Amino acid sequence: MDCKREGCDLTAKLTAKLSRIEGQVRGVNKMVLDERTCEDILVQLAAVTKALEGVAKDLLNHHINHCVLDSIENGKIEDTLDKLAVAIEYYSKI
Repeated sequence: MDCKREGCDLTAKLTAKLSRIEGQVRGVNKMVLDERTCEDILVQLAAVTKALEGVAKDLLNHHINHCVLDSIENGKIEDTLDKLAVAIEYYSKI
């Protein structure tokens, strides 16, 4: 994730989101240890899942608008499109 485009703050954005998610997961673990209701735990797990999907969406968006664009501008069109297809395939499985 080596972005050289001006104003790219993806690393800071993703690490902040992932740190919040890490805290959420610790909270879910505590809920399990405290034997909270299944419903309460499932609500929190859904929130964690949604947050992780948001990170994946941000990363895919960055990949398209920065990494793919840079490669295409450098003439690596076919290879870039193949890699983009793989990234989209992985993302669609989330």
